[in-house]
Amino acid sequence: MPSNIVSEIGPAEYPETVNIRGYKPSTGVHIGQIKKALEMLKNAKKPLFLIGGGVNISHANEEFEKLVNITKVPVITTIMGKGAIPTKHPLFIGNVGMHGSYASNKAVNECDVLFSIGTRFNDRVTGRIAEFAPNAKIIHIDIDSASISRNIVINIPIVADAKAAINELIPLAQELDTKNGLIK
Repeated sequence: MPSNIVSEIGPAEYPETVNIRGYKPSTGVHIGQIKKALEMLKNAKKPLFLIGGGVNISHANEEFEKLVNITKVPVITTIMGKGAIPTKHPLFIGNVGMHGSYASNKAVNECDVLFSIGTRFNDRVTGRIAEFAPNAKIIHIDIDSASISRNIVINIPIVADAKAAINELIPLAQELDTKNGLIK
């Protein structure tokens, strides 16, 4: 649309708050769910982070890399999550799904805990839902409560902004022994 028409429709300033009926994003992080997620992650033999566009949208890239450096958990990303962690990072495996790498898809099939942050679990990522992460318990952080358990059944849901949740995870996280279960 031409800019003169757009300027007639409304102001160019973005509002401080948005009030749309039925849309109420979470502004806090449930610390109990964070602790449950970390406990599940701590007990995993083959944990794996699955990172989507929510990490990029919330500008949590540095915080997420810090979390990975603490936990030593390998990382795969969706196409929208690409760039959430440098592709040269030693724990980055690659993209997952139909446009992903063999190694990333194999990692999903072999992991026992899949910790997903900011993903929608769409069919481009999951393929056949019944065959996606068949042996994994799944933790899912997403700002949109409607995205949790919509396509994939989740074991631990956390409705929160990715950056806020990662910032709560960092001080409680610890290095995990993932060397024996590391997916190659």
